[in-house]
Amino acid sequence: MYEELLNAFHRRLAAYAPPGFQGSAAFTFHGAPWFSADPGYVDWYKVDDFASLGALNEAAVTGARKDPHDKVAAQAGNASILFFV
Repeated sequence: MYEELLNAFHRRLAAYAPPGFQGSAAFTFHGAPWFSADPGYVDWYKVDDFASLGALNEAAVTGARKDPHDKVAAQAGNASILFFV
């Protein structure tokens, strides 16, 4: 269920991309001794620059992206790590 919601959010983010957003991906990992959740998830977001990171941060929780974001965030707990490049 969580993975379906996570994928739905990434698809919606791509469909309604904010300025400077170049793409995103989510990966699953298992058994990492340094991470308490199993499985864990790593979300990667590629942006043009620091200003684009701010735009992405605001856009992720508004408009057409709000509902998918809120659904996956409600189930994330400590299961996800975010990376921005």
